[in-house]
Amino acid sequence: TNGPIKKYHDQLEEKYEFIKQQEPKLMEWKDSLTKLNEDINSLNSIISETNNKINNLMEKYNEEKKRLEEYEVRRQNYIKLISQKEQLAKQISDIKDEIEKLQEKVSNISYVEKEVEELRIYREILPIVTAYTSKLSQLSMLKNYIERLNNDINDLKNKLEAKKRLEPQYTEYNELQQEQKRLEPQYTEYIAYAKSVEESEKLLKEREEELNKLQVPDINEITKRLEEKRKLAEELDEEIGRIKAEEGNLKDAIEKLDKSANKGVCPVCGRELSEHLRLQLITEYRAKLNELNNRKKEVQLQVNRLKNEIRDLEREKENAQRKANTALMLNEEIKRLKEEIDEKKRRVEELRSSYNAYLEIKRRVEERKSIVNEYMKYASYTQEKLDNLIKELAQKQEELKRLEDEIEEIKRRTPILDLELVKSKVKDLEEKEKLLNELKGIAARLEVLKQQKEELQSRINNIERDIENLKYDESTYNALKVNVDNLQKQINDFNVKLSEAKGRLNSLLEYKNQLEKNIHDFEALLSEKNKIEKALLKLEKLREALGKKYLQSYLINAAKGIIEEHLNDILARFDLSFTRVELDFSDSLGKKTKGNIVAYLPDGQKVTVNSLSGGERIAVALALRLALAKLLIRDIGFIIMDEPTVFLDKQRRSDLLDVIRSATDIVPEIIIVTHDDEVVNVAEYVLEVNKEGESSKVIEGGGK
Repeated sequence: TNGPIKKYHDQLEEKYEFIKQQEPKLMEWKDSLTKLNEDINSLNSIISETNNKINNLMEKYNEEKKRLEEYEVRRQNYIKLISQKEQLAKQISDIKDEIEKLQEKVSNISYVEKEVEELRIYREILPIVTAYTSKLSQLSMLKNYIERLNNDINDLKNKLEAKKRLEPQYTEYNELQQEQKRLEPQYTEYIAYAKSVEESEKLLKEREEELNKLQVPDINEITKRLEEKRKLAEELDEEIGRIKAEEGNLKDAIEKLDKSANKGVCPVCGRELSEHLRLQLITEYRAKLNELNNRKKEVQLQVNRLKNEIRDLEREKENAQRKANTALMLNEEIKRLKEEIDEKKRRVEELRSSYNAYLEIKRRVEERKSIVNEYMKYASYTQEKLDNLIKELAQKQEELKRLEDEIEEIKRRTPILDLELVKSKVKDLEEKEKLLNELKGIAARLEVLKQQKEELQSRINNIERDIENLKYDESTYNALKVNVDNLQKQINDFNVKLSEAKGRLNSLLEYKNQLEKNIHDFEALLSEKNKIEKALLKLEKLREALGKKYLQSYLINAAKGIIEEHLNDILARFDLSFTRVELDFSDSLGKKTKGNIVAYLPDGQKVTVNSLSGGERIAVALALRLALAKLLIRDIGFIIMDEPTVFLDKQRRSDLLDVIRSATDIVPEIIIVTHDDEVVNVAEYVLEVNKEGESSKVIEGGGK
């Protein structure tokens, strides 16, 4: 087997074989260690010599590097001064170019000043010429306006005469409109009632047709049939109850007969009972149970059919009742519609005269609309408006006379009155003034540039003196740089060799440590070899004592009968299709396979557990756990089941809950830890645990 003893035996045997295989390697490791120490000493000598060479080169390198750094500072100053000199020289060149260009521009400044003086007279007369031109424009507009006023006055006189001619007919139109407005509510009411009568008559016709099409079934006849079906269903339910009671009596009798095996006494009457007769009675009772079960299924099918027929009749009765209610509502609505139509027709007759009068007035109003429209064209024209126009005409004529006098006065005082010519001269003046200001700015800029040129030349002279004092030589700098680079290359080459030597030394040291550790560990293993040999012998003897022929066989045979007795006693309390079960370990002793459970049907047929229904397999699984518990504990006070419905489908969950309900006769208390609401719904008492923040809250209560 693969028990802990076998496992420990295999471990010791593997360790023993490893020691035997590694013994020849011990001398090889020791020889390798001696040669390794020689290689390490040689590498240490090479590393020491290389370090001395690197130190000598570093002294020379630092001296040359210091000289190069000092010369580098001088070189940077030299480059900086040369760059400054070039920049200043470029600035002087740019300033010379700009001075030449500016001198050409300021050569005609005196001529521009003379032109400006000659053109300033036009700026002085520009406001007068502008005012003159504006007054001429006003004069033209005023003459046109006076002409339009004369035309408007004549037109208004004609329109006032037409208005006076149409005014009597307009007054009559207003009076007709007022009468039409007075009759309009009766006219609108007449139209509404007439339309309502038409709609109500149409609705009445629809309701009468709907009532004629509606067929109401006989509710009393349906009720009678329904009562007969319900009575028959009750009788069949009573028959099922009687069958279940008889089944219970037969099961009790079979259970008692099973328990009285080999006792020779009837458990019911107490008389003598042979084993043959006991088995015969059990067979008869089980046959009777099968008959009752078949009859129960047959009656149940009849009950189910009756229930379907009852549901159909109930729906038929509800449908008939709805149709009867609909017919009653339709009759009431038809009666209401007829009364409503009569009342509306009476009101229509009362409003007919007002309706006809309204139509006549409307016709006369339409006939006069064209005259009224013509009148409305002249309605806004009044005598007051005509008087205002005549007054305004007199004012404008006075304004015209005053404006003509002002224009004549300007002509007399100003010789030049051409506005475009004056504006052109003023524009020339502004351009010349702008040019003159620019030339004056350029002259000032010339003086500034000349001064800047002198200052820049002075700075260049100072920089040339600084360059001469610096005494920098480019060839000396390049020679120093080449020397420093060569020294650096030599140092780098020696450092590479030193790193390679150190790397090899570290590898050898690591290998040396590993060899020393291997030698030490193996010498320790050699000291355990004799102990392992003795332990293996003892374990072989222990395995033989605990093997298949001895302890294992004894334990299985001793527990099998007790477990079967508890298992069948528990299963007898459930309503199952088999009579008993048996444990079979014949093929599992000393092997890795598991034992089997077989079940016996009422006819004696032997079947495996896998061929049973899902609910029966769940019952067997639970009963087996309880039987094992009874083997270890005489009285089971409670059991705990953790998430028993996980991974089960709906039918299996239902089967498990039925088994758990039945098991409460065997175990006083069953505690279930679950997230399944179906389990919660069948529990007698519920403790709900909820997470709230960092703590949990327990809620008591609930259940059936």
